[in-house]
Amino acid sequence: QQGCFQYHTGSTGTIQSYNLAGGQQLAGQNYKNCIRQEAGHCCIEYIPTSYEITPLPSCADAANRCASATACTSDYILIPEVEHESGVDQPGSFDRYCGSNINPTGVTASDQPVTTCKSPFEVTHTTGPSALNGAVATTGTGFSFNYRQIPGNC
Repeated sequence: QQGCFQYHTGSTGTIQSYNLAGGQQLAGQNYKNCIRQEAGHCCIEYIPTSYEITPLPSCADAANRCASATACTSDYILIPEVEHESGVDQPGSFDRYCGSNINPTGVTASDQPVTTCKSPFEVTHTTGPSALNGAVATTGTGFSFNYRQIPGNC
């Protein structure tokens, strides 16, 4: 896949942001994790094992929505066409996430798996510059997802 900084294979695996073990996101990042779509698999589920993407101050409250281009302007992850019970591209459906937890509704009260059937399978991680001149972002530890591809008739 073109434009992939990391390329993963297999129907299950793990992807994570750089410096997750160091406890802070790196500043000035804009890269794409790609996962090869395995034969007979139509969708992919990302299960968060660690997640904290630097939010706007309004996202610090776990009851606030921390998804969308309005809420997540500098540091975010992008997962195209995440499914939500209201449907893709419907009110309540998002593809850009930040904040202390991730779930399809964007309200950060708790981590929940997110699923997309948009191929190619990819997760983009973007972080803005920091006061530390590109060393690490000021807050946010980053993310780690276990992924599992979902079989079906595409």
